[in-house]
Amino acid sequence: MKSNIRGFITISDNKLNSINTPNGKIDFLEFIGVTNLELLALRNKELDIKSLYKKIGSDITNYNRK
Repeated sequence: MKSNIRGFITISDNKLNSINTPNGKIDFLEFIGVTNLELLALRNKELDIKSLYKKIGSDITNYNRK
């Protein structure tokens, strides 16, 4: 099956809190799939990550998203 997802953005995971370990602090991230057009819009500063994340509207990557 083909998908339009070509890359990812990262956001802080709001379900998992940061933890301190003997080796330092760990922050958890989520990867959200984005299309090539969305990546280009980010690169060209037409969108920022926060706006794109809001536009996508979900933490779950939809591989069938256009």
